[in-house]
Amino acid sequence: MSSAQQLTAAGLVGFGRPRRRPGRRHLRGSDFRWAIAFIAPYAAVFVAFIIYPFGYALWTASRPSLYADLIADRLYLPTLVNTLLFVGIGVNVKMFLALLLSGFFMRRRWWIRALLAVYILPWALAAAQACVSFHWMLIGEQGLVDGVLSALFGIDGPIWFNEPWLGLG
Repeated sequence: MSSAQQLTAAGLVGFGRPRRRPGRRHLRGSDFRWAIAFIAPYAAVFVAFIIYPFGYALWTASRPSLYADLIADRLYLPTLVNTLLFVGIGVNVKMFLALLLSGFFMRRRWWIRALLAVYILPWALAAAQACVSFHWMLIGEQGLVDGVLSALFGIDGPIWFNEPWLGLG
């Protein structure tokens, strides 16, 4: 039996391709519910922070009398100039300096690598400080959250890091 006959007998045609093209699969049942559950928070945040402010701005901008009031305001011109300077000059200068700095740190010298570690150190320390702060807030009976719950409501809070779901959150 030749290799082409073996492929045909195995149900494969044309060097390992399946005979039938797979169609588009639609989500059904619990898969669909899980998809909705994961998309719902994103959609709520998108509506709350993108759609609503944009719609409100369009609704507010639909009154032409507001433009006359805006231009007549004494703070409008300095604010416009400051915004144009910040966006036109400040952002571009910062991006250019960041590009130069990244190019400088790409050099392969030992003292530049040491300088990079010193340069990144404040960023790493801030992240460590945030972790320690959360640890102190949630450490248990001595923590800030459980202390507030005990003082205000007279209830004992959970031991946050002993419960898997609380610790994961």
